[in-house]
Amino acid sequence: MIRMNLVRRNRITRYLTVGTVGGALLWLASSGNLASACGPFNKVAVFSHDLHPDFPLTLFAQGRLGVIKPTYARSYLVVAYRILTDRQITPEMAKDSNALWRHRLVYGDVDVQSAADSWLKARKLVPSIPLDPQMDVYSFIYGGGSYLRYTAESLNKAAELLQSKVTKYGAKDPRVLEWVKAQDAVFAYATYDKKGAVELHELPQNADAEAKAERAYQIACQKFYSEDFDDAVERFRAIAKDSTSPWQKYGLYLAARALCRKASLSTTNADETWSEAEAAANEVLASKDLANLHDAARRLQSFIKYRVEPNELIKQLAERLLAKDAPANFKGTLDDYTRLLDLCMTNGAESSTPTSYAKPSDWRAKHGQIGKIGAASGYAGKDGSNEDLVFFSGALLATVLGAFILKNGTAGDAVSRHRHTVLGAAILLTIPAFIWSCSSSSSKHTSEQPVNQPVKTAAAGETETRPKVTLPDDDLSKWIENIQDKKKEAIDTAYSQWKRTSSLPWLIAVIVKLDGKDARSAEVLEAAAKVPSSSPGYMTLAYNRVRLLKAQGKNDQALSIIGSIAKDKKMIVPPSARNDLLTAELDLAASMDEFIAAAALKPADIAWDYDSSEMPEPAADLDKAEKANQYLTTPTCFTPDGSFCINTLMPLSVMAKLSSREELPKKLRLDLAQAAWVRAVLLKDQKAVTTLSPVLTTLRPELKAAVAAYQAAASDEEKLFVAATTILANPAMRPYVTAGLGRETDFSKIDSYRDNWWSGSAPAVQGSYTSENPPQPQEKSLACLSNEERAKATHEYDALKALGTAPDCLAKIVLSWSKGHPKDARLAEALHNAVRATRYGDTDDGTSALSKQAFKALHDHFPGSPWTKKTPYYF
Repeated sequence: MIRMNLVRRNRITRYLTVGTVGGALLWLASSGNLASACGPFNKVAVFSHDLHPDFPLTLFAQGRLGVIKPTYARSYLVVAYRILTDRQITPEMAKDSNALWRHRLVYGDVDVQSAADSWLKARKLVPSIPLDPQMDVYSFIYGGGSYLRYTAESLNKAAELLQSKVTKYGAKDPRVLEWVKAQDAVFAYATYDKKGAVELHELPQNADAEAKAERAYQIACQKFYSEDFDDAVERFRAIAKDSTSPWQKYGLYLAARALCRKASLSTTNADETWSEAEAAANEVLASKDLANLHDAARRLQSFIKYRVEPNELIKQLAERLLAKDAPANFKGTLDDYTRLLDLCMTNGAESSTPTSYAKPSDWRAKHGQIGKIGAASGYAGKDGSNEDLVFFSGALLATVLGAFILKNGTAGDAVSRHRHTVLGAAILLTIPAFIWSCSSSSSKHTSEQPVNQPVKTAAAGETETRPKVTLPDDDLSKWIENIQDKKKEAIDTAYSQWKRTSSLPWLIAVIVKLDGKDARSAEVLEAAAKVPSSSPGYMTLAYNRVRLLKAQGKNDQALSIIGSIAKDKKMIVPPSARNDLLTAELDLAASMDEFIAAAALKPADIAWDYDSSEMPEPAADLDKAEKANQYLTTPTCFTPDGSFCINTLMPLSVMAKLSSREELPKKLRLDLAQAAWVRAVLLKDQKAVTTLSPVLTTLRPELKAAVAAYQAAASDEEKLFVAATTILANPAMRPYVTAGLGRETDFSKIDSYRDNWWSGSAPAVQGSYTSENPPQPQEKSLACLSNEERAKATHEYDALKALGTAPDCLAKIVLSWSKGHPKDARLAEALHNAVRATRYGDTDDGTSALSKQAFKALHDHFPGSPWTKKTPYYF
């Protein structure tokens, strides 16, 4: 089976199709955007998006802007600006926007993947000719990133032709077989080792005219894909002059494409090549016979201007985006404009390719093809600061792997030993070249090589001067620059522009930067309050009004705004905006009903924690949402702020009451009941334990026997011991509720990544959801609680913290019981689990001593027990 690798860098579903260890290292080097190169990877609840709007993104393009955030990528801000200024967004524009956004978010060409599938399906029609099962439509450039070698058009056209030929002649016809062999040679540059890249030759003069024309076209394409651009241009021009060729109408356009690629990949005589490419594109546009290629030729012109005349191009693109009516080719316009805007606003957003070789194939012919991937993506904000770590981690991994194979390759027959020895040596021998390649490519890192400065070549000392890209003087560009500007003076500019224009975008730019102490806040709040709820900017203004009013202590006014939105049944509030507003309300909630409504929310998305784009998982959920034109459906979870308040600011008595609320999902009720029961046990609150036990056993029936044993215990000390044995046997038990999706491992199973029991204090987020900026105690107060309840909560939380981590706390309880009851039959299992907890739970400096004591007690008192045999070590 052929597997087409599209290098979707932000998705874990990447296929590793290269067939050598060097290829595996190359793949590892391309993964620099992962939060953790080796995992573990968990699904997380994303309550509010910061880098992009909610999924499906088509809803944003349709006008549901929600809370516009300065942290959004600039393409979203462009669309938001058009909507805020009543410029047209047609359904086709919304579709184009979504296609661009999905492409950027997954770093994958969806259309190419579909085309690749079409080609592979068609290729199976001729099974008699074997095909190399390794393909990659990208080409990697030394020190300069990657580019898409094969386009969707080329793959789709090949699939279409093959299907028609098989239909016309049959899969075993010599003409079909000859064409397939040649086409395999054309596509062979997508295979890692290029074994199938045999040079094609023209057919003899007596061959069929159609076959000869097709072979001429295939040879030209092969020259193009092999980067022999001069020969490719010459052959495409010859095809353009051949009236008998079915490819004649494409010849001139393909010659222009070949010239563009040549100029892009080489800086030798680049200006001359760009001029030649522009002239060829102009020839296409001047020909009435080539009208069907005029749009494609215009895209080539834009591409040329992007490299040669970027300042002129960005002005033209801004003008198109500021037009009241829909611009032609909105996707391309938005793509080109935001890429150029990145160059204006982000130093080094685009990489610079070393120019010591006339073309990339010259370098690869001498050194191989391992180089930095993705540097020329054209997107801002990914400076890859951890790239060296990833590269050298890969080298270290290869060293260990190679040494392991060499060491363990001595067993088995002679053939096996030989294979292990060769493989291990090969891995080790690739490391110096790999490290050299990585360090060479990373030395030209984009964050260190600003695009608006002259670029010196690696060897020849030549200097390629690219035009400096400056921000155009239009309202759209200035608004995007300002709303993302974090400098203090930016608010003065925004305020001045708003006062001058009275425009909605500039009002938003002001209010997102304001703090409650700014003297201008009263004026801005008054203006924002006058914007009707039907306005696409209303939600952004409402959220920031709540934020400012809270900062000024005007909580009633803030609550009134949130309440009016909740009561408006006609208003569709995107998930992130809803969650932002309710989270702002959390500590203002006047009743427990209001608190629960703000603490338990439906996430905007479920994603992988390594994925900075926060794409939905499973991916099929996004397809369903797009088809239904509705937001994603997610399960209700405790928010990080909500769980923080429950864990640190809520007394046990209130937690117990909440666990009985039928309106809460069963999963959250169980989390509350379980946390409250453990807390009550540890705090020795027997009344609370009695109240909570029936609730807990109803929600988790497997604990009935353990709870009954607790209740039957003769003394408080025994009750505590029985409870400790139950908790130790079930690593999911903890005195804190869990934010987000919660613990994924089974209740009674050890989690391999130490998500077991609890640490010395309640984290803002417990379990698989992580937060870089957890809320602090002083940020929350819980208005719905009485002063007595707040004081009780503080006392209880301090008492819990004093007990320390779960392994320490539980081991002390078990060891205390063992001193007075050393022969208790229940002790063997309890001591074993206590030692186990010191291995898989959160530990501190005193844990090891407790682990040793439990280990010694177990071995001293129960030498023949199965639990003792399971405990050969302490930790």
